[in-house]
Amino acid sequence: MNMVQIALRLLAVSALATAPNQATAKPAPAALVEIEGQTSGLKSTSTALALSLFGTAVPMTIWIAASAGKSGGPYENDARGLLFFGSLAVGPSLGHFYAGHPGHAFAGIGVRSLALVGLSGACQIWKVNGNSQISVAFPLALISLVVGLYDTVHDIATAPASARSHNAKVMAQRAVAVSLAPIGSAHAPGLRVDVLL
Repeated sequence: MNMVQIALRLLAVSALATAPNQATAKPAPAALVEIEGQTSGLKSTSTALALSLFGTAVPMTIWIAASAGKSGGPYENDARGLLFFGSLAVGPSLGHFYAGHPGHAFAGIGVRSLALVGLSGACQIWKVNGNSQISVAFPLALISLVVGLYDTVHDIATAPASARSHNAKVMAQRAVAVSLAPIGSAHAPGLRVDVLL
């Protein structure tokens, strides 16, 4: 039994004690009864994960299917380039937006966008200069790829933690205070339950 259930039962017992001639006690206020089932404002960890995972995987799969057998890179066609950029840059952040952490989401978008720019720059350096600039292009491409992939996996994996963090903040704002108080016209001893939702 949690604290709210105990408080509600004590409140009901004290109400019965103050009204011995009545056949039934007055029901507890509806707001107190509904506390246990109330979940407004809470975010689902599985939804946060699904948004980040599928927000990345689905557009990437569509991009791969649309690019199959076509010449040019991912930016050759505007629609394909937008899909590629969206799946890698924005997709992993969707769960963080859902969980109410836009700062984390925008930071991830920024890191992955820089990684994509670095990777594109490395490809362009190699394309224009050939092997003469491989000592610049290869490290830039490798660093951009590692940073981009790490941040993508990290943001997808931490989306449920963002939802849990949001839920903890919401639950911290809700408070239940129980105190002794006189009940009824006879001022019988009872409990007062104050709930902040």
